[in-house]
Amino acid sequence: MSGEEKAQLRNRMLALRKGIPDEEKHEMSKSIMERLFDLEEFHDAKTVAFYLSKKDEVDTWAMVEEAANAKEVLLPIVKEKSLKFVYYEKNGKMVRGPYGIMEPVGSEFSGAGMDLMVVPLAAADRGGNRIGMGKGYYDRYLNGAGPKPKTLAGLCFGFQVVGDVPAEAHDVPLNIIITNKETVRVKK
Repeated sequence: MSGEEKAQLRNRMLALRKGIPDEEKHEMSKSIMERLFDLEEFHDAKTVAFYLSKKDEVDTWAMVEEAANAKEVLLPIVKEKSLKFVYYEKNGKMVRGPYGIMEPVGSEFSGAGMDLMVVPLAAADRGGNRIGMGKGYYDRYLNGAGPKPKTLAGLCFGFQVVGDVPAEAHDVPLNIIITNKETVRVKK
């Protein structure tokens, strides 16, 4: 699949996602949250990195709030064209980042690794390959020198799991894909 075909698939998935009524999106996001919180990897995790969703994505705001009751929650910030993770504090200060996404103001994560990282995606296949949002932040982070997650989980709606997403050398595959309909464990 060429870069152009990848972009077309991303655009098609994002358009479909945009068409979901808010109430339905809320219910599907709730199902995804239940599946995520039921994972053994989530139960065992001390440190969980989330992303804060935008309007059309799986809603992660409730997940972040709930997880923060029992876990160390990290959220990404964009800093100097790269992704960094910052400790999330309930009722802590938030600012709008460069892409209009809310980012916490706080200290940068300095641990050796993360137990679980939840990432956004436009499409994924059952082999764990994903098409992100097109900016490459997560791929650069996962291939860089920063702390790596033990488990990498993608959240999406059921229709975003497609037959085949081509992987490039720099792509880091997901371990788990969680949709409103199923939990896909990627076989290694």
